[in-house]
Amino acid sequence: MEQKKREKVRNRFGRSLAIFGLLGVTFFPVGNAGETELERLAFEEGEFEFRVAALSNWSLVLLRFDPHEQGQFSWSVDTNGSRFDLDLTYMTASGDFTGGSPVFLMGKRVIIDLDNILVPEVDDLADLAGWKTGKTQSDSAAGLFYLIVPIHVWEAVQGEISDKDLKSREGDLRYNELFFAIRATPSNKVHFITAQKNLAGEEVVLALGWLPGLARGGVEPIFDADISLRNLGFSRLTSLPSSEERLLGKYPSPEDHGEAREIMHSDALQSLLDAFGEKFASPPPESDLLLSDETLELLMDDQWTLSLGSRHKVVSQPSSPYQWDFPNLGQPEWVWHLHWKRLFAQLTNAYQRTGNPAYVHKWWQITEDWLDQNPPGTPLAWRGIVTAARVTSHMRQISQVYNSASLSDSARVRLLNSLADHAEYLADPFMYHPVNNWGTAETSSLLNLATNLSLLKGASNWIEIAHRRVLNAKANLVNNDGSTNEMSIGYHMHTANQLISSLENLGIRPNESERIRNMFNFILCLTKPDGSLPVLGEGFGPDTSADFLRKGYRLFGDKRWLYVATQGSEGEPPQELNTYLADSPHFVMRTSWTDPKGMYLLLKGTTRGRPGFDGFNLEFYFGGTTLLPDAGVYSYDEPWRSIFAATSQHSTVTVGGDNQIHGNDVDLKHFVERPNFSFFDGYLRSYDNVLHRRRIVFVRESPSYFIVLDDLSGDKSGRVESRYWLPPEPADVSLLKNRPGALVRTENGVDLLIIEMNEDELTASMRDGWYASAHALKTERQGLVLGREALPASFRTLVYPSKSSVGAPPTVEAYWDPTASVIEVKHFGWRDLIVFYGDGEIPEFQRLKVR
Repeated sequence: MEQKKREKVRNRFGRSLAIFGLLGVTFFPVGNAGETELERLAFEEGEFEFRVAALSNWSLVLLRFDPHEQGQFSWSVDTNGSRFDLDLTYMTASGDFTGGSPVFLMGKRVIIDLDNILVPEVDDLADLAGWKTGKTQSDSAAGLFYLIVPIHVWEAVQGEISDKDLKSREGDLRYNELFFAIRATPSNKVHFITAQKNLAGEEVVLALGWLPGLARGGVEPIFDADISLRNLGFSRLTSLPSSEERLLGKYPSPEDHGEAREIMHSDALQSLLDAFGEKFASPPPESDLLLSDETLELLMDDQWTLSLGSRHKVVSQPSSPYQWDFPNLGQPEWVWHLHWKRLFAQLTNAYQRTGNPAYVHKWWQITEDWLDQNPPGTPLAWRGIVTAARVTSHMRQISQVYNSASLSDSARVRLLNSLADHAEYLADPFMYHPVNNWGTAETSSLLNLATNLSLLKGASNWIEIAHRRVLNAKANLVNNDGSTNEMSIGYHMHTANQLISSLENLGIRPNESERIRNMFNFILCLTKPDGSLPVLGEGFGPDTSADFLRKGYRLFGDKRWLYVATQGSEGEPPQELNTYLADSPHFVMRTSWTDPKGMYLLLKGTTRGRPGFDGFNLEFYFGGTTLLPDAGVYSYDEPWRSIFAATSQHSTVTVGGDNQIHGNDVDLKHFVERPNFSFFDGYLRSYDNVLHRRRIVFVRESPSYFIVLDDLSGDKSGRVESRYWLPPEPADVSLLKNRPGALVRTENGVDLLIIEMNEDELTASMRDGWYASAHALKTERQGLVLGREALPASFRTLVYPSKSSVGAPPTVEAYWDPTASVIEVKHFGWRDLIVFYGDGEIPEFQRLKVR
């Protein structure tokens, strides 16, 4: 049974599981619990060994990787009787260091006993727990952390490191659901104890973990040296501060300056509660998150309607305590969304609308239970992005019911403590994610909390931290061309909106930033002729760019954005049809900016970004229909995420059916715009030892079409396949009878003809695949696969769209003359010649009328 449980953990988390053992591990209890207040770890040669545990640099995850890739460790041990002292030296390996491995300094297997709660201790804990080097505070996450590791997790991560484990580092799941962890500060002890109480009777490993200096986006590497930890041991819990004492500890003293002084009097606690009552006197309008009156009544009856994209599940809850992890749901995404707490806005909205106190009673019953079971650091509930997303809904709901007579003062104290806990947790650099959209959401939420909790003495520090992070994100998350590191449409717009909001909250004018300006250019360049956006980079976002570009126009006054946002009715058109985003890099060729009947082709020239296995992927639009759509992302849970992210699900070339390697950009030779055609020529190292050259001739002169010329060479075994993925549910798809290719007839009255001109030793077939138009909404689709047995391989493919005609589609002929390097296309009474005079030259295009 236990073996199956360990295998389940290993299989579920894949890349996330394993600990790299320097010398193996032994956890053991020593000493007499009844004799001493502080239990020491005795040391005997050969009995206590060390283990390095690897954590993701973004979220607390057990992760296999060689620590020597990140830095170097050295350590020494000194013992004197019951003392157990350790000196640790950690040095970063290079200037681009972005992560680190914590050392489990001490741990103990225990069965949690409510009458005998243990807390790991070490001399000078307060100094060691903080994120400091010398006397200078930094954005490093270095420090000591309290850890509670379930036994089945601990045992599952033992063993040798497999090739599969190492390869799993290529993923980016950032789970934070394996064990409890929070910085080992005195103020966080209450959360560590609460977490233990929720695990009463369970066997766990209690530990202190050291996380070395962690340098992230825009922060110089931190060098930790000669870290001395003295008298490692466990103390018995004696007492903890009450909720009221915790809140008053966050309240400015009479000597503190600012607006708080004006409200101070002898009853400090009541003064503070009243002051927040004034702040929440005008609650915000109802949110738009109500599903239906039926779901509200179900909620009152402890029937929770969980939502995940277009899917919904109703789960029955006991009256109390409630269940918050739902392991039987299968996907952690369900639980992540539950911990956003948006569902419970139904109750506070209903109270605001009706004044019925029953809604407040039910809301507080649920909220109090959540606070009891999910202290900061709890797996699942306190992922960085989940925490950030929860802040908005949590703050809104509290403000809607705070002044209700149905809410006691003790409840208000707990709620204010909860908001402060969120701020302190987000302010910790360990939970800051500077290189993706998580970081901007976390910063925006931290600012929201700081503004609403301005009466607390930590607020000014939270604003200072948020200010530094906003400037860091603007400088390091956003590239010069306006793209972000993730290269995702939905997350790009989310990040831009969060950055703009944060800058405005800090009193900084966003329209003075060139990079913020270019974030709107990024969306402009990718907008299709009908105003829609490609499904790019594993992100969900608006279907169109109009609202975003109008916002950009209001901020910066660029009339090109207004022109595209209004489909040409206002503003001024962009001067070029070709657009090239150099830092992404992405390339767009089009016949028009605003004609919905126009033609548009997007090429991704990199294996960076998300998902990162789609280099040279094509997305093609014509006549109001996206004929070669990107796969999208169905969900962020395995196995569907890896299925949709795979190279084989994109309109590019695969070798051996494997995913491309991550992190390479195109070596661009040509990207030119001529009066009647455009031309792209570039090389991409899509696999180790494989060079992929892709050339595209984009004919803008009507009738329009494009031609893809692929040449692949190198040393990799396996079949070489060029893929063209079609939209779901076309009216008809059929392979051509006389040569490799396919004819696609859509419900929207558009035909797509794909003809392979390089026919030697090539096969054509249709494959089944997937398309996701929205989160949790997937549809089967087909793709044309043109294949050759091995490298080297070349493809010469005509992609010809047209409006459907009655009966048979129009006849199109296409030929490739490899000797003369000439392509000939006969269509609609025209004869087009595309002539390549040299291998690296821009071709010439000529259209002749056939008599």
